[in-house]
Amino acid sequence: MAARRFVESGLEPLVLNFANGVQPGGGFLYGARAQEEVLCRSSALFETIVDDPMYEHHWDRERPDSTDWAIRPPGVPVSRDDDDLSEFVDRQLFPFLTLFQLRHSLL
Repeated sequence: MAARRFVESGLEPLVLNFANGVQPGGGFLYGARAQEEVLCRSSALFETIVDDPMYEHHWDRERPDSTDWAIRPPGVPVSRDDDDLSEFVDRQLFPFLTLFQLRHSLL
């Protein structure tokens, strides 16, 4: 994970998650392999976002889509390297920022 390399270099990264605004973790639970899904498999990100009220807010909209709502859990444990998900690595905490794709009609 790139964030781990930044920490090893003495920096304090913020991990950006380009997320699905109506389904926590995107297709993580169904084996999808996009950016958000890899982050959920490599860390506890899914557990930190799954109960966020933003998802219900988006589902309750006339068209279930995304707003400019963002989620920022301060310390998400990352325990696997996305290059080899079968191997655990030393757990580190990273701040994440979860942002959602806005529909053009919202801009």
